[in-house]
Amino acid sequence: MSLPRPVIPLRGRRKPARRGGPVGTGPGRYEGRAETARTTTTGFPLPPTFPPVLEQRLEQLAAEGEGEILLSAPFDLTPDGRFCSGWVLATGRFLWVVREGEVVREVDLGRAANFKAATLVGAGEFTAEIDGEPVRLAAYTARHLAYFSRLEQYLNQLAGGRRPARIEPPPARVCSRCGRVLPEGVSLCPFCVDKWSVFRRLLGVARPHARLFAFGLLTFWLVTGLRLLLPQLYRILIDDVLRAGSASFGPGGAGAVSTVPAAGPAVTGATTGAVTGAAISAATGVAGAAGATVTGAGGLIGQLVLYVALIGLLNLLTQLASILWGRIMNTMGVRLARDLRELVYAKIQALSLNYLSQQKTGDLMNRVTGDTGTIQQFIQNHAGMIVSNTLLFLGVVVILFAVHWRLALLVLLPTPVVVFWSARVRHTIHRMYHRQWRAWDRTNSLLQNILSGIRVVKAFGQEAKEVRRFTERSAEMRDITANNEKTWNTLFPTLGFIIGLGQFIILYYGGHLVLQRELHLGELVQFSSYAAMIYGPLQFVSFIPRWFTEAMTAAERIFQVIDQEPQVKEAAKPVHRRIEGRVELLGVTFGYEAHHPVLRDITFTVEPGEMIGIVGHSGAGKSTLINLICRFYDPDEGEIRIDGVNLKDFAQASLRSQIGVVLQETFLFSGTILENIAYAKPDATLEEVIRAAKIANAHDFIIRFPNGYDTRVGERGQLLSVGERQRIAIARAVLRDPRLLILDEATASVDSETEMQIQQALARLVKNRTTFVIAHRLSTLRNANRVVVLEKGRLAEMGTHEELIQKRGIYYNLVMAQLRLSRIKGY
Repeated sequence: MSLPRPVIPLRGRRKPARRGGPVGTGPGRYEGRAETARTTTTGFPLPPTFPPVLEQRLEQLAAEGEGEILLSAPFDLTPDGRFCSGWVLATGRFLWVVREGEVVREVDLGRAANFKAATLVGAGEFTAEIDGEPVRLAAYTARHLAYFSRLEQYLNQLAGGRRPARIEPPPARVCSRCGRVLPEGVSLCPFCVDKWSVFRRLLGVARPHARLFAFGLLTFWLVTGLRLLLPQLYRILIDDVLRAGSASFGPGGAGAVSTVPAAGPAVTGATTGAVTGAAISAATGVAGAAGATVTGAGGLIGQLVLYVALIGLLNLLTQLASILWGRIMNTMGVRLARDLRELVYAKIQALSLNYLSQQKTGDLMNRVTGDTGTIQQFIQNHAGMIVSNTLLFLGVVVILFAVHWRLALLVLLPTPVVVFWSARVRHTIHRMYHRQWRAWDRTNSLLQNILSGIRVVKAFGQEAKEVRRFTERSAEMRDITANNEKTWNTLFPTLGFIIGLGQFIILYYGGHLVLQRELHLGELVQFSSYAAMIYGPLQFVSFIPRWFTEAMTAAERIFQVIDQEPQVKEAAKPVHRRIEGRVELLGVTFGYEAHHPVLRDITFTVEPGEMIGIVGHSGAGKSTLINLICRFYDPDEGEIRIDGVNLKDFAQASLRSQIGVVLQETFLFSGTILENIAYAKPDATLEEVIRAAKIANAHDFIIRFPNGYDTRVGERGQLLSVGERQRIAIARAVLRDPRLLILDEATASVDSETEMQIQQALARLVKNRTTFVIAHRLSTLRNANRVVVLEKGRLAEMGTHEELIQKRGIYYNLVMAQLRLSRIKGY
């Protein structure tokens, strides 16, 4: 039994059915039908047909204005775990469970509450309380978790008497064309993407350089024209000069006429001067000379010099034009690669943390540098050759048919083989290089990860283990690359041999025509030269699938990043205003995965200038709450307001310019101390930087360094101690002068003396600012106006330090546990 595939809403069109039933179903009633394009007005997929009973019920409700299905979710398991085809469909008043084309349950939403999409091992179940009793409504495999998570949000909002917010369907994770699972973070199927559409889009990126490219094309047309002239000069040189000279001058020396051996009249008495074509024909037996005049030795040598000089000049001009073309294409390649790098890097900066956290750093680095470099090499080294060889091929074909159509047909015999071969291997080569680049990505990600954590590697003595890991990845990359090259280096020489067979045919057939005196020797040489020009492009065509696939796969990977839509989007009319500091969280629910909320229904208000402590066990949602306030993510439900304005309406640049953040794991950029402090305000003066460092208690240790503020901090600030890095981070926040301040366990990893210095700096920093503090040592929250206690993603307690101690709840237990730990440690 094949596993069912998830539902993919396909709006406005149908696709032929694949074996195994429609998307989202197991074996059942709908097996073999086409995938449905029917969706709700909110974009959720619907089954191809409704059971008659449900149709009648919807018609009745439609008369009352309640017949529209707003949300749906497919399920594929029966209560006993067998595959099935089923749907849960919901309007604003009712819910139906449809299994195998029959309605098995109708639920009046007015009698239901506490809908829950529970995540189990590899599956999930959807339950609710109906008339106070728990009822299991549906079971499904893990691929449908996101649908039921959204259904849970919608129905619980209805049950709570709230107006449901618009809920978007989950993104498709399976290709609608081929049914393959899409790679993580990718919206287009790499197997189905149209390479020519990618190429056209690449041309769109190159449009600003159209004038340069047009000039390059003119240059290349000149190159092509010059190359097409050369065989004509060779023909004239051989037939009109060398052949005429061999017919007119024999062993008698200059001015003598050769005598034809054996039979045949001799032409005698000639001296330096003209000899008639009729006499030459009579003497040599070579037809076609009648009417021609052969110049004497002096004239022939002059023509020889002329044509050799012309050939040399054409070769020189061809090389000069080729050099100019190469320089133009080099400039084009470099500029286009720069544009693509800037596009993809800017997009990475604009994308939401949710996407970036799911990607491997090495993969993104490859797209910014490696893939753009591949496209640059294609433009510089191959794109011009494609244009050149195409023009050359067309020009030579026209000339060949004009000279001798039968020989032209023989010359073109290998062409169908090349075209057929290129079409057959294109997809194979595409798969080969996709696999190779995925191996490159994995290797680069591993390397970046190891180098970033090299201190941990050395601390645990795991150098040998990491060498083995890298060796395994490197061996995988070696094997894939070697297999690809072996395949290519087998296919190409074979094709080259087939193409070369045409030359043998020309030599035999053309030589036969020359012996039969139906073709001049110069014409045969001309034809052979043009044939070589034909076979060059034909052999070049065999390389095109590889080069084109490499470049278009690289472009496709770049466009996959560029096409990603940030989950945190700018408002249509963003608000730019000074923040006063009032923060409201209203029913905020959020999960990094929609079916697994980290925060649930968080509601509280912070007044301007208040200091709010946030505590809870590990995994309670503290850092997630901070991420939402900074708008690194948007809530799934509810909203956050600052000064009465929805956080989503603020211009992101304006919002973040007024937020200062000091994290537990401080990140410093490779550079100087001055550059890292000034990062928050690039136009800050040295005096402003020093003042911020003094407020952060960092100035004293900075001036003890030989280079002072110009001291380099090393990669990620590794040349500084933890406490020093933390105080530089505080100075960075001071320099920004933020209206909202976020302190995420800023003293968690330092000793007591350093903590005291940092606390003094923080006390100066928080004055007159709305401040959120995630505290590692709860004693530091004595001065907080209020403390928010999170427990399993919910707001469990809230009050002052003293109030919560008196309450003897979760906060009290946390404080007591920390006091006992302090006694054990002796401080």
